Amino acid sequence: MANDINDKLANNFTRGKTIAATVMALWAKRPLQRALEKWKLNSQRARIADLEVTLQEKWMSLRKLEEIHEGLENQNTHLLSENEDLRQASIDGLEIANVSD
Repeated sequence: MANDINDKLANNFTRGKTIAATVMALWAKRPLQRALEKWKLNSQRARIADLEVTLQEKWMSLRKLEEIHEGLENQNTHLLSENEDLRQASIDGLEIANVSD
């Protein structure tokens, strides 16, 4: 009976040492885990910041293209009006030439 108690105490002592060693190992890894989590978070934030800068650059490029497009549309409208005036002048010139013949 004394041997059983001694065996149980020895087993409990051994399990306690194992648990303590496991806890210590986890505590030792905790700073590394926190550092890794901070690194991941900072990496994500940096990536988001880079994407925001890229987005702003693309947005500015788009705005410039819209301005160029608007200018080309205005120029096209002006040329269309001028072309219509020239066409009408040509038709009028042909009518005058036909009447004078």
